[in-house]
Amino acid sequence: MRQGITVGVTVLALAVSAPAGAQPVDSFRELAELIESGRSVVVVTSPSGAVITGRLVDISPASLSVFAGGRRVELDEACVRRVRQGWNDPIADGAVLGFAVGVAPWLLAGFIGTGSEEASLALPALTGVAGALIGVTLDSLRSKRLRDLYVREPRRGAVSPLVSRERVGAALAITW
Repeated sequence: MRQGITVGVTVLALAVSAPAGAQPVDSFRELAELIESGRSVVVVTSPSGAVITGRLVDISPASLSVFAGGRRVELDEACVRRVRQGWNDPIADGAVLGFAVGVAPWLLAGFIGTGSEEASLALPALTGVAGALIGVTLDSLRSKRLRDLYVREPRRGAVSPLVSRERVGAALAITW
């Protein structure tokens, strides 16, 4: 019994502690290496703050295509401020995996099949159901989280040299 609790607590701690995500990239060329076309659900934010949510169709070094709202939307890199990825993961597999994790220690310990049949199946079944509930909970929490993949900071200012026959100087442009 003590081993089962220890294994359950360990599995729960590992599942809850999310691996540290990589830093977002700042070019579509790098983004193409991180994301899979056709399967990934993305949330794209424009510089004006407009949000498009859909399935990534294609990505090139200069643009990306998203299938959103029943149509294909092409976006140039200059029109995209942020790309986030959502998890497209059904919660049923969390239940199956959680059940398996809950029952596995009993199978490995050889507990099932010893003693009376009711006693040998009740405890593994209980830990399996508890594992399934934990798996569903963790999967549902994970599916709502978005991860930043691409972030392009808006330009705050630019300095341009001004050189002509009459004058030499610089122009400063500031945006907010």
